Amino acid sequence: MTLRIPARALLRGLSLAGLLLGGGPLPGQTADAPVWGLYASYLGSPPLWADPCNITYTIGVMDNPRIVANVASGLMVAILEGVPRGVAQQGLKAHGRYFDDRPDGIVKMKPCGSGGGALAPPPGSPSEAGAGGCGEASAMDRAIPVAEPVAGTGHGQDPYQSASVRACIDPGRTLWIAWNNRPDVATLAASRPGQALLGPGGGGTDDFIEVTVMDPAGRSRTVRMDQNDGFGASFGPQNVLFGRREDAPDVYRKTPFGPGAGREAILDEEGAFNGFFTQAGEYTFRFDFRDNSAGRGGFGHPRIYLIVKAGNGTALSAEALRPRHGAQYRIRFRGQVLVTLYERGSDQGVPMDLFYWRQTAADGRPQIQDGQPLWCRVVRKPASDHPGASVADWFEVHWARRGDRWVEEVSRGVPFEVFEEVR
Repeated sequence: MTLRIPARALLRGLSLAGLLLGGGPLPGQTADAPVWGLYASYLGSPPLWADPCNITYTIGVMDNPRIVANVASGLMVAILEGVPRGVAQQGLKAHGRYFDDRPDGIVKMKPCGSGGGALAPPPGSPSEAGAGGCGEASAMDRAIPVAEPVAGTGHGQDPYQSASVRACIDPGRTLWIAWNNRPDVATLAASRPGQALLGPGGGGTDDFIEVTVMDPAGRSRTVRMDQNDGFGASFGPQNVLFGRREDAPDVYRKTPFGPGAGREAILDEEGAFNGFFTQAGEYTFRFDFRDNSAGRGGFGHPRIYLIVKAGNGTALSAEALRPRHGAQYRIRFRGQVLVTLYERGSDQGVPMDLFYWRQTAADGRPQIQDGQPLWCRVVRKPASDHPGASVADWFEVHWARRGDRWVEEVSRGVPFEVFEEVR
C-alpha cells in the first residue's frame, strides 16, 4: 500500500517518518509480524479529544518503550494492536484527517470535516453519541485495547490497576461482547478440536476483574468476572459481558495448582450484563483489577482487549431484512453494474442513501436460505443531497443465517457510483 500525504500535512510536520517511532523493528518484528499498533494522540495541550481536527495517528511497534509509556500516561490511546504493519497503515489511512478522516469509535467520534471543532461535546456525553457516533459503525466488529500487561499486583494496592474504554454499542445489532487476552478468539483445546475459544483468562490466582459498565444515560452496573480461588480454579462469570450462550464463543480455563491441577473447563456463558444493554449509544467499560490476597505480590494479568462482535439479533426472518419499496437504480460497485432498489433512510437524524440487491450464488441464481431470499445493500451516509455530503462514510451489508435467526454482516464499504434510474 502506498500512503500519499498532502503537502498541507507536511506543513504541520506530519511526515511519514514522523509517524513511526523508535526506528526500525527488532529481529522478529518484521512488517508481517503481528507486533504493530496504531495509536491516537492529540496535538496541543490540554488534550481536548472532542476536537477531531487535532487528533493524529502514529504507527509503531507496540512494545516500544516510548509507546508503552505514552499509553500508560494517557498521552496516546491504542486504536489497533497486535496486527501486521500493513493493517496499521490501513487504519492510519482510514482515520487520519488528511486521508479518509473516518471516526475510529474510540477517541475520534466524528470526522474533522464535519465541522465539530473544539466546541463539540466531550467524548462520552449522550449528545455526542447520539450525533452519529453510534450508527452503522456500531455494527462493525471491533477489538479495543483495554490494558497493557502487568507483571505483579502491587503488594497491597487495591485495585492494582484500573482502565476504562468507550465503545458505541447498539444492542440490537450486536451478537456478543467479551473481554479477552488477545484481539481475536483463537484459544484451542484438545477436547474441542477446531473450535476457537475465549481465554485462557487472567494471569494470577485468587484474583478477579471488577467490570463496571455505564450506559448512555449514566447508569452503571458492576460484576466480578474472571474469579478463581487460591488454586486458580475458576468460578462465576468469566469473559462474556453481553450475548446469548448460543452466539458467544465458549470460554476456556485450566486450573494450574492444587488437587485439580491440569483440569480443563469449557464454559458456555450468557452475558453477565445482558439485561443492562437496553439502548443504543456510547457505553463506558471500566476494568478494576483486584487480588483477594492484596498483601502479597500476585501474578498480575496479560494484555486485555474488549471484543465487540457485530450482528443483527432482532430480525427472526429474512422478510424483515428486505426493502419494502423504492425506485430502481443502476449502480457501479466493485467493478459490477447492479440493478438495485433505492430507499431513503436515516441514522440518528442523518439522512442516508440505501441501495438493495439480491445476493446471488456462484451460478448467478438468487441465494436462498430456508426458503427466503437474501438481500445485500450498500449505504452512503450522509445522503448525496445532504449539505455535509462531501465527507461520507460507505458501508456494505450482507445477510446470513446464524443459528435460529438472520443477522446482518456489516463492513466498511467503498464508494459506489449511481448513474441511471431504471424506468
